[in-house]
Order: sequence, then structure tokens, then C-alpha cells
Amino acid sequence: MSSRYDALQASEDLNGSAQLQEDQNFSVASEELIDSEQHEKDKDVQTSIISAHEAERPMRWPRTVVRRVGKLPCILLFLSIFGTTAFVVYITSLWFNAGGNKTWKEIALSGWMTRSIAIAAVVLRTSTTVQAGIASSMLAAVALESTAGVFLEDLLPLSLMRASSAAPHALLAHTRLGINGRNWMLLALAAIISFTTMSLQLTSTILLADVNAGFVLSGLAPYEYVSPKSSYKTTGNWQTAPCPWPIFAEHAQDNPADGSLGYSYTGFMLRALLPLSDTRTRSSIHTYEGLAPVSDARTICIRPNITNTQVVEHSNDSDSRTIHGKISVPSDLLPILLAETPFEYFQPIDFACELSEDFIRDQDHEYVAQHASAWDLTVCDLSRSAWSMLKSGFHTDEFTSSLSFLLMNYTGYAHQRVQDWAHYPPLEFANFNDTTPGLHYHNSNEWLDLKQDAQTLEWWDGYNFADTKLSFSLCLSASDVFACDISASSRAPVEESMYFYDVERSQFRYDHIRRQMVRSSTLSLEERNVLTLHPQSWLYSNMSHHGSSYINIGEMMTLPSLQPGIEYPTLHLMDNAKAEFPRSERHIGGLGLEILQQGGTPAEAMQSMLMSLVLADYQQNVFTEVPNGTPYSKFAKRGDFITAQVPGGNGRPATNPAGATRSYTIVMVATAIHSVTICVILMLFIRGTRNTLI
Repeated sequence: MSSRYDALQASEDLNGSAQLQEDQNFSVASEELIDSEQHEKDKDVQTSIISAHEAERPMRWPRTVVRRVGKLPCILLFLSIFGTTAFVVYITSLWFNAGGNKTWKEIALSGWMTRSIAIAAVVLRTSTTVQAGIASSMLAAVALESTAGVFLEDLLPLSLMRASSAAPHALLAHTRLGINGRNWMLLALAAIISFTTMSLQLTSTILLADVNAGFVLSGLAPYEYVSPKSSYKTTGNWQTAPCPWPIFAEHAQDNPADGSLGYSYTGFMLRALLPLSDTRTRSSIHTYEGLAPVSDARTICIRPNITNTQVVEHSNDSDSRTIHGKISVPSDLLPILLAETPFEYFQPIDFACELSEDFIRDQDHEYVAQHASAWDLTVCDLSRSAWSMLKSGFHTDEFTSSLSFLLMNYTGYAHQRVQDWAHYPPLEFANFNDTTPGLHYHNSNEWLDLKQDAQTLEWWDGYNFADTKLSFSLCLSASDVFACDISASSRAPVEESMYFYDVERSQFRYDHIRRQMVRSSTLSLEERNVLTLHPQSWLYSNMSHHGSSYINIGEMMTLPSLQPGIEYPTLHLMDNAKAEFPRSERHIGGLGLEILQQGGTPAEAMQSMLMSLVLADYQQNVFTEVPNGTPYSKFAKRGDFITAQVPGGNGRPATNPAGATRSYTIVMVATAIHSVTICVILMLFIRGTRNTLI
């Protein structure tokens, strides 16, 4: 029994021990489960706490802002910022670039300058309007969540504004926001973006006010043309003036002489005529590279040595009188002429030239009340008999024949207002016979005056005639013309010059032509309406010469002999000569006389008149442009000034940027203020709201 009891007891003890072990195991498992749940709970709490902290960090704001503002408003806000930036960059590139920028030039030449500015203005207006609408919702949200609160009657409108992106000026209707703490800032910001948004609606108008016509330089392009055939015209001569005076290219060096040393000199000067037919094409030329005739335009006027003078009346024509004498170059001037000028030689000759009509009237006691000019100038051509030489401008150590002219200016009784015909000097003085006692030569710069000597002056009833004189000046002009490969350009479009009628003075004026023709130390070539002929080797051996196919300078400058029996033909320049007397075309003579009246030298006056003859003949030729070329075509390159609408355009070449003009500054300042204000509103929204969903 004891053994069964013991066995039973042992079995119970064993079962009890197993149950205890199971209970212990369950308890441990329960504790582990509880610990695990507690650990997970703590982990969740910890994770929740970390997320909350991370949410408050600035680096996590974009996710929160995007979620609260909304994806579509954020996309619109981003696009508007991009549009504003693109506008600023594009407009700045237009205002701060010029013709040197390839893209800028393409925009200008394609006619897209104004259109692109208008499109850019549309982009800016759209961007600022979108930004203003989103900013209005943010301001309404800040007002609703502010600690100062809003009035109850403003609650519904502000809530609608927050949800509907109203215009910023709608917020200004709720002025009571300004009395609630710091909410006055919201009204100020709304007022700023309202002003900038409305102002920037006028962007295109403001910017286009700065866009005007300017000139854009085109690139060099091939120019093929056919030049006229050779022609030897004598019909032009001095009877045809250009109209208007064509543009030419000029290269000058050496200092001109003003006449104080006994001669006036234009300096070394070459002038090229471009093979372009019409005024518009010549005026728009920017660069020309190719063949063109180059004329040697050097002119010297020298105080001559004159002897054996006497006035001769022709037996068959009482209205015609000539002065005879012998002319040469003074020996005292030869050294300086040979050293300082291209003068080389002038053969002494006898001359016989017509005098002005005023001289004849004075001799016949025919008082003339008015004179067409203070200068009674005649031009006597000596080129047919005089042998004169100048140093060549196209050959080294060689000489070329020159054209020779004798300028004669008469200062007569009519200039001294003599009205009593009995009070005239003796006939010996009136005939300017240099053998008459008391009649002597007087040096006057490049002029030689033949007049009464003041020491032996005779008085006739209170009248003296010391100012009655006959003045002479010998002018030599180069006549070489060669076709050369040239390069000519201009920094600005030039205009062809023309005379005009001065109503107040009742006479024609030649101010523009005179400025073009006469070399100036104060005016640039562009201001004179002259192209720049770039320097190069002008030697005949180095140039591409083909002669000149359309300029015969000798034929144009040699005066026609219209008076039978007169060896040296003479032209009258705007004096009161009768119709049968040979005279120059009115405007050629008027140009020369005006140059003298305005203080110019005889060399400048003579050069300008001779150049006018060249231009008149040049203007009669037609150069036909042949784009596809012919066997007779000549080839060149040319670049033009093309009119285009450009920022800051003022009718001048667009070589310099417009820069920060007033219109540009106004638009950019308004854009900057608007952008800064939007950024401030965005920061207020981020910091001042927590529960708003736009």
C-alpha cells in the first residue's frame, strides 16, 4: 500500500511539477508578450514624437506646404516664377545687347523685336496675375488663423477668398483687419501686390515706348553688277550739276595749307565712287569691298607771278574784253612747293582770259545796283596749252599731268557804290596795264592783287579807288582715275546732300554740300556724309587696275571753247554776264563762291567744283545688279544698314546696347517689388498657418 501510495504521491508530485513548469512557462510567455507590446507601444510613441519634431523642421516644410497649398496651385506658382524669370532674362538680353550679338541681330532683322516683347509681356502679366491670386488666398488664410482674429461678418468673405484665390484688391475691402493687432501688414501687402499687378498689365506699352527705328548692320553679301560701257561725254562739262550730290568714299592724309604761305593745298586726298546707281542704295551702304574708280582729288592754288597785263577790247564785239599777260610760278615759292606739296612743274605761258561782266560794265560806266555775289569770279582754263606736272599719287617717283586754271576775281566800282559817273579813275588804271605808274602787284596769301598803290594814290573829288583790284590765283588739280580693289565703310547711314533756297536771303544755300565737299578737322566723315576709304597701298604696281570704264575726268574738267578766236575759254560764275557768255551751271558756281564767302580757300573751292563735275557724270551712269551673274559681271561684296525696330532706337546704328532706359527700369523695379512681396506673403503663410488647405 505504501508503495502504491508512494507511487501515486510520486506521480502527483511529478504532475504537479509539470503543471508548475507549464504555469511558469506561460507566465514567462505572458510577460514576454506584455514586454513586447510595451516595447512596440514605446516604439510607436517614440516614432510619433520623432515625426512631430521632424515636421517642425524647415527641411520638412515643402512637403507640408505642398500638401496644404495643393498640387495645382504649387505647379502654377512654380510656372509663374519660371515665367517671371524668363521675362527678366529675355528683356535684359534685348536691352543690354546690340548688333554685335548674332541672336539679337537675327531677332531684329526678322521683325520679331516688337512681337517678342509683346509675347514676353503677356507671359509676365499671366505670371503676376497667377501669383497675385494665390497670394490673396494665403493672406486670407493668415488673417483667419491669426491670434488677433477677424470680425464675425468678415469670416465668410475671407473664407471664400481663401478657397477661391480672389484678386488681391478684394482684401482691401475689409479694412477692419487693420485694427486687429498685426493684421494691418496684410492690408499693406495686399495693396502692394494690387498696385504691382495692375502696373505690370501695362508692361508691353511701357517697353514698346523705348522701341524705335534703328539701323542694324547686315553681313557682307555678294554683289554682282554690270557697269556701263566706256563713253567720252562732252555734254556734261560745266553745264550739268549733280542732283543730289552723290555719296563717295574719301581717304585723306597730310595737313592742308591755308594760303598764308602763298599757296593753299587740300592735302593728299583720294575719293572713290561706288558702283551703285540709286540714292537709297548708296545711303544705306555700310561696307563695300570690290572694284571702284578712285580719283586723285589733290588741288593746289598758288599765288602766281603775272606780268605784261593789259585789257583788250575785241573789235568785233564791244561786250567782250580779255586780259592778256604772262603767268609763271614765283621763284620764292618754288622751294616750299617742291618740299611740301605734290607740285613739280609749271611752264610759264602767255594767257588771254575773259573778265567778268561787272568789269565791262564798270568800264562802260553802267552802274549795277546789285551783284549776285561778293565775288565776281571767272575761271580761265589753261590746260590746253600749259604744261604742268604734279607728283603722282599712284606711282613712286613719277609725275602726272595736271589740269591748270586761272581764277580771276574783280572788285570794281559798283562794290564801292559809285553813283556819279564823272568820278572814275583814269583809263590807265581801269585797263589794269601794269606799266601804269602807281599800279602795282600786292601779295595776298594765295592771291596776287593788281591795284593802285596806296602811296601813289590819286584822289578824284574825294573818291579813292584803292580797293578796285583784279586778283589772280593759279590752281593745279590732279586728274588721274584708276579702278582699284577698295574697302569702304561707314559707322552710320549717310545722306546725299542737296542745296536749298533761303527765303530770308532770297538765294540758294549750299551748306550741306559744302560740308560734304570740304575737308574738316572738326567733323567726322559720317557727319560730312562721306564714307571712309580705308588706307591701303595706292601704288599702280600693287593695285588691281582695269582703267576706268565710266569716268573721263579730262573731258569733264576741260572747258568748252564757246567763243571763236579765244584761245583760253573762260567760265563766269554767277556774275551778271549776258546769255551768250559761257558760264558754269548755277549751282556748281554757287557752291564754289559760297565756299570762298565762308572763309574757304581757293583750293577747296576749285576742288569742290571739279568734284561736282565728276559726280554729275558718275550720276548719269547706271549700274545693273545681276544676282545670277553674266559673262560681263563684276563681283564685289557689300553690307547695308537695314532699318529695324530696336530698343533705344533713335535713327542711328544699333551698335551700342540701349542699356537701363527709363521704361526698362520702371518695369524691372515693379517686377522686383512684386516678386519680393510674393516671397514675403509665402513666408507669412508658412509660419502663420497650420490648418489651412487652399
